[in-house]
Formats: sequence, structure tokens, C-alpha cells
Amino acid sequence: MKLVANLPDAQGAISVSFLQYGRRDVMMVSGEFGLKAYDLADPEKPRLVGQLSMPGLWETENTEVDQRRKLVFLSRDPRAFGGNTHTGESGIYVVDAANPEKLATLSYVQVPAGHTTTCVNNCQYLWTGGPAKADNQPADWGGRPIWVTDVRDPRHPKVDPNPIELARNDGKTDYVHDV
Repeated sequence: MKLVANLPDAQGAISVSFLQYGRRDVMMVSGEFGLKAYDLADPEKPRLVGQLSMPGLWETENTEVDQRRKLVFLSRDPRAFGGNTHTGESGIYVVDAANPEKLATLSYVQVPAGHTTTCVNNCQYLWTGGPAKADNQPADWGGRPIWVTDVRDPRHPKVDPNPIELARNDGKTDYVHDV
């Protein structure tokens, strides 16, 4: 492995994923700025081809992509946009990346967790976890467990109201960072 390029305009990036469009490779980079798409036809000179500007989004750790449907799933941490873990809003943005030059938010759904999100069962479902518990969650929780979101219809995600992965830390429900 060797460094072949640097992307100064992606400062604040925290997650990288790749989508293929026939023989074309596109790198999806997410971070505090939102989402950026880079064409990798020349890996030594990645070319910015699209972006979804969301300054203050926070980390978007573990951004996932659905190769088949050309979707990007961005986790909204409760600390995004000036929020905090106690009272901030968390959720998932579903981004249409069918045309990387025209990235667009397809939907957004609030989820009681939001630090990371992971595709399960070929991206039919998302498992979203973390961070520290919110003020409106049970007092005996040490952190946020996993919530499942059905994204089979990406325009209308459905969050199961019951979390999973409870009592996994010596009998205590605690922060699940990633799946």
C-alpha cells in the first residue's frame, strides 16, 4: 500500500466507502461537511464530482453504502449541528447516489441512537448504535444499544421502537459502538 493522493477539501472526513457504476469507481467520503463523491478514474487525481453539504454533521462514523440501490446511509450523531448526547437529535439520512454528480437526501428518520449505522441483510435493515445515553432513556443504561431500521423502502424508513442488544455488559444495557 502506498499514498497516491491527498484530498485537502475533505478535511474533517471520518468515513470512506466505494460505489461502482459499471467500470467507474466512485469514493464516497463523509464527515463534518456532509458527503462528497470523488471519481477515481485517475486514482492519483481523484476528482470531486458531487457533494451534499451538511456543515456540522459531526462524524458520520461507519457510513454504509448499498451497491445495488446506490444509496448512502449517514448516521446523525446527537452531537451534530451543535447538539449534545443528553438532548441532541439522532437519526439516519438516506442519500440517493444513483447519480454521484447529484447526491440528494431521499429521506431522514429519527432514531434513538446515531453514532454508527451498519447494513444488515443486504442493506434491507440498518443497525444503529451509540453514543452515550440520552436524558430521556432509562437511567440504568450506560449508553445506547442497537435500534433496527427497515430501509426496504428507502423513502419511508421504519424504526422498530424496541432496541436490541440489551443487558450485554455484565447484565447492563450499555453503549454499542458498532456492529
